[in-house]
Amino acid sequence: MTTIERTIEIRAPRKRVWAQLTDFAQMQAWFLGVKRVQVPGGVARAGAERLLTLVWGASHRERFGHWEPEKSFSIIVLDPPGFVREWTALIRIDEVGAGTTVFWEMRWEPRFGLLGRVFDRLLLRPAIGTALQVSLGRLRRRVEAVL
Repeated sequence: MTTIERTIEIRAPRKRVWAQLTDFAQMQAWFLGVKRVQVPGGVARAGAERLLTLVWGASHRERFGHWEPEKSFSIIVLDPPGFVREWTALIRIDEVGAGTTVFWEMRWEPRFGLLGRVFDRLLLRPAIGTALQVSLGRLRRRVEAVL
């Protein structure tokens, strides 16, 4: 199982950070590679699904595993890309002094045995880790710009 964790501090109240994190219609403005996110029914909650479309046209369905407003949510990728299986994410926010900490964890199991593990270690893990770090930095700039 591959695990990537990133944490970032944002100088803004938890409520504002949560609002940006869960404004899925605007996620493409800060998360690298995302073209569009749709939540059928428009309400994110435990058990609800969303459709995430990437900039190169691929789409996959995700389900919210748990949903704790202004604290955390988790995502289960229902039909992960062909190179991985069992892809999940946990997003948690905590108040820290005058700001908020965002913790983001992604976990997946590579497919295709040894070849998949090598691909994961040499390409996938570094690329996703970098994309997540850059995306969280973009989220921070976006949230902190709304003062």
